[in-house]
Amino acid sequence: MKSASAELITLLNAQQFVMADCFTLTLVGGFVARYTGADVPLTIGGNVYLANDIIIGRSRTRIILGIEVDTLDLTISASPAHLLNGAPWLTAARQGALDGASVRLERAFMTEWGTAPVGSVVLFSGRIAGIELGRFTLKVSVKSELELLNIKMPRNLYQPGC
Repeated sequence: MKSASAELITLLNAQQFVMADCFTLTLVGGFVARYTGADVPLTIGGNVYLANDIIIGRSRTRIILGIEVDTLDLTISASPAHLLNGAPWLTAARQGALDGASVRLERAFMTEWGTAPVGSVVLFSGRIAGIELGRFTLKVSVKSELELLNIKMPRNLYQPGC
């Protein structure tokens, strides 16, 4: 179930709003990068999401009942001028900077462009599972945290021989 503040519920019921996707990327070392698909930077909970930096395209998200590993596919377009933790984006990805990183996708809701977001809803959260590098683009596969449950239990199985 998704939770929202009373102000956000009021805005959604009014059906007069604009929205933008906000991505939070947390690397294993603790570095956090935040980006938005909006034309202007957004501030949510004291965190600034950069606009007009890298371009992130994404697949659809879905909400289902039950336990199932969900996947989000991202396409990141970056030029050599765009940096991730001090290195060009694609170079950092080639060197393994995204290995084990986590991604969170939020949707921010505003009354109009240029105003502060009234609230946001987390649409997806997961860890990077795979990367395909291109010349100027990066295709990233993100799997939900439920993937961590896909392990053989018990780890060591002892049984008598045949």
